Amino acid sequence: MFKRQIDYRTADISEVGPRYSGNGEWTYAEFKRNKQINTVPLDTDTDKSEFSFLHVSDTQASTGSQFAEWGRLTVLLTDENYDFTIHTGDITDNNDNTAEMDMFYENSGNIMDKPFIPAVGNHDQKSTTFAKLFREYFGNTPGSQAPAPIPEGTTASFDYGNAHFVILNTESDLETQKQWLDEELSKTDKKWKIVAMHRSPYGAMGINDTVIFTPIFDKYHVDLVIHGHDHLYLRSIPLYNGKKTREERYISKAAQAALSRKTGL
Repeated sequence: MFKRQIDYRTADISEVGPRYSGNGEWTYAEFKRNKQINTVPLDTDTDKSEFSFLHVSDTQASTGSQFAEWGRLTVLLTDENYDFTIHTGDITDNNDNTAEMDMFYENSGNIMDKPFIPAVGNHDQKSTTFAKLFREYFGNTPGSQAPAPIPEGTTASFDYGNAHFVILNTESDLETQKQWLDEELSKTDKKWKIVAMHRSPYGAMGINDTVIFTPIFDKYHVDLVIHGHDHLYLRSIPLYNGKKTREERYISKAAQAALSRKTGL
């Protein structure tokens, strides 16, 4: 049993929506309702050569008891040192339910004391709403965004320290984003290239349509792709151009031993 203090402030902001400041800061602090939850902007104007970020995904839930599990995880992360969080989608179970989004925030603990950067998941965007609630809560994104028909505020391309990040929306037109991804990666000279998205090219049920992005990943030697969607642990062999390059799996002996100790597998 644990207790957490939630700091809510009220404001009269009938039609005030999230805003991107335009000076290198990403902020989404104001909502169209009477709740204003403290958020921290991501300052992309930094020359850090070393930094860390937290990756979480699929917190999707619909009840208070389910979101309490997310809350228990955030308590364990309280003392971790990281610069910001990337969430790769499915924040809540129902994309148009404000009560679920409130429960997510109420159980997010210290996570929201630092910048929070989400990607859209299939539970965040449905064809009839185009991630409306997601965009109300999280606002515009830093740097450039994919052009129409991709919903505004659901993609991002920005630098942070010695890395370039691209946030993709796997629930919208992939061909448009493929071209945009190509353009964005061609312009960066950062040491590290990192892509975040919800649905992986290679998932638990086979190859997804997001495999359209893999030639671009290969072309620009993307170092890391993080994703969600699959609610389980997966291992794969190294792949290039859709084909395996060798039989060894991408997991070190040390990592495999640690996993075995944790899981008994």
